[in-house]
Amino acid sequence: MSKSIYILYLLIAIASMACSPKQSKNITNGTYISAIQEGVIKDKDGEKFIIDISEGDKIYYLIRHAEKDTVPVDNPKLTKIGIERANFLANMMKGTRIDGIYSTMYTRTLFTIDSLASRKGLKILPYKPSALKLLHKTISQDTTQSAVIVVGHSNTTPALANVILGKQEFTTGFDESDYDNILILIDRKEEENTVYKLRFNSKM
Repeated sequence: MSKSIYILYLLIAIASMACSPKQSKNITNGTYISAIQEGVIKDKDGEKFIIDISEGDKIYYLIRHAEKDTVPVDNPKLTKIGIERANFLANMMKGTRIDGIYSTMYTRTLFTIDSLASRKGLKILPYKPSALKLLHKTISQDTTQSAVIVVGHSNTTPALANVILGKQEFTTGFDESDYDNILILIDRKEEENTVYKLRFNSKM
């Protein structure tokens, strides 16, 4: 092999390594992300991380509803910022597989996910926030759903994560003013379940 061809192969190999996504175990909890595309997380700076998932595993995307109106009513709507976050969520997840979308039957949760549901052509499936174990059982037994997104509330989202993980990973709910959290959980068939505690914002 000539020296010039060897150098060419070396440059191609280096470029390939530079462009390859990192394993998701290297992503830091609290990292702000901008996109999830076919099993790859992209952070706000464009760096990519592979989601470590095997055949037979289920992936859950758990989010709290977007910013709600603070007017004291039983079923508040989203604010303008909340609607912007809902639209950002739809764009953020447009390139990844979603088999099922679950939401509580409140205006704030439904409006958080309706744009993404429309893009994916999926119905929003209702669940009761008081029946998280039943929700997990339903999804676990559904062989047609390998990737689901569940929209909940500041107390139910971390509580559902605990149910999926089978342990008390979260001891408190999210702060009432905190809407940035997105939890990515891998319900593994063979190994210990995994959670990635990430964040997203409507403005990047």
